[in-house]
Amino acid sequence: MAPWRGETDNQFRHPVRGTTAFMSALIIGEIGGTAVLLTASSRRSCCSRGHRPAPVGSTVVVDNCRSSPGEEECMVERTRRRTPRGTLNKPMILDGAAAVIAEQGAEAMTMRAVATRLGVDPMALYRYFGNKAELLAALVADAHGQVPMPKAGGIEGFEQIVRDLYRVFVIDRPGLLDPALGVSTDRSLAIMDRMLALLAEAGLPVRTAVALAGNVNRFLIGCAAVQRQPGGWEDSVEFWAQGKALLAEDPARHPALWAAIEQAPIFSQEDVLENWLEVTLGRFR
Repeated sequence: MAPWRGETDNQFRHPVRGTTAFMSALIIGEIGGTAVLLTASSRRSCCSRGHRPAPVGSTVVVDNCRSSPGEEECMVERTRRRTPRGTLNKPMILDGAAAVIAEQGAEAMTMRAVATRLGVDPMALYRYFGNKAELLAALVADAHGQVPMPKAGGIEGFEQIVRDLYRVFVIDRPGLLDPALGVSTDRSLAIMDRMLALLAEAGLPVRTAVALAGNVNRFLIGCAAVQRQPGGWEDSVEFWAQGKALLAEDPARHPALWAAIEQAPIFSQEDVLENWLEVTLGRFR
């Protein structure tokens, strides 16, 4: 009879002369694609039915079951969906990190959380990124890499950068625009450099150009904060609708606000961006 591998010490032991300790050693097998923890005696019954063993070390979650009437109880562990061995790479890790931030926030993004999301051992990530800070910097750099440098010059080129920043960091990845992260990358500095150069090309003095660039940053941070809230932008629309209903109860109490809100349309995300560009940059066009 062939020896079996005990998961407890990764050594081969003889199944017949094994001690009680061996009989209680947990062995991983697989039944119908489900990872199972078995006692040695249970493994004999499973193997006799033709079920193939699974690799030692699978990640599992416990659920008690019986294989069939009259047989020993087994501890069934249903595996998470795992990344196939050998397929892990940097883009996959970045996507996993972005998903964790989108669902749980930037503070929840840890190496372990990303590994859990991908179904891999946390140590596997360290082959690609030395720590959380390095992974986060790569994620921010990857997002900035999706903001192309504009072909147009002056204010037109500046507006194009703002629109692309809005698309990437407000619509697609609002979690990355959290001021608490405090991450700067070479790509983000290159974009800021280009923005200032475009404003200088348009004839704006340095002080005005720096103020405008800072206003862009604060505008995007505010919009991203709204986007990160449960319900996102739609809830802010509902908020203004509730405010209008409240003002309607006594319009004379806040006449200027009532006059403004009564005539103002409900802005979409695109409306907010375009109106901001018009109000902020209109006089420089």
